[in-house]
Amino acid sequence: MMFGLDSKEKELKELLAQLGCEASVFRNFKNGYEKMDKRYAQTASHYQSCLAATVEIRKLAERLEQHFIGQERMDLSESARELKKMQGTYAHEFIISSQDKEFSSTYDTLIRKLPLVDKGKENALMMQSEVENLLQILQENLNRKKPDLFALSYFLADHKISELYDLSAERKRELVHQKMVNELIMPLQNALKHTTQSPEYKQIQQLILEMTGVTI
Repeated sequence: MMFGLDSKEKELKELLAQLGCEASVFRNFKNGYEKMDKRYAQTASHYQSCLAATVEIRKLAERLEQHFIGQERMDLSESARELKKMQGTYAHEFIISSQDKEFSSTYDTLIRKLPLVDKGKENALMMQSEVENLLQILQENLNRKKPDLFALSYFLADHKISELYDLSAERKRELVHQKMVNELIMPLQNALKHTTQSPEYKQIQQLILEMTGVTI
């Protein structure tokens, strides 16, 4: 760091020293924290961007659903162009996975076939069913619990996102969260287990929560 320790890290170092912890306790945490911190901004930005895109696609799908039940009139060719423009912007392992073949197939079908409905070259009921299927997948995925972005940043420091491809949404969250807890949080907990009633421990708890989103 150009100007020395971040204020939170400096405070943590001082508190650990006051509790008699070895310097290696702080050093190990600092190394792990910096590994996570370097990736956090990019990780959070990517997640928020994909989330926003997914929400926009859901809004379009909801309007298409209204079109097919006769509640709103839309230009289906223009809708297909909008879907084409947003294709892939939603791809995130914790939102719409790039490995979700059902979603990709449905999305591609709508891009190709929506323009054909008004020309009588494609069955409107079939397209309505495709829209409803897309909307169901979107709603299910958007209702999932948000991943721990601190933990995901830590995980991505030395792992590839492809390692999560075959796991359930819940297992993905558990895996990245547990890795950070095991490697970054538990060593601190073990070093401080005899100091939990001290004022310094309470201060350390708050610092760690602010820095990692986890309570020790």
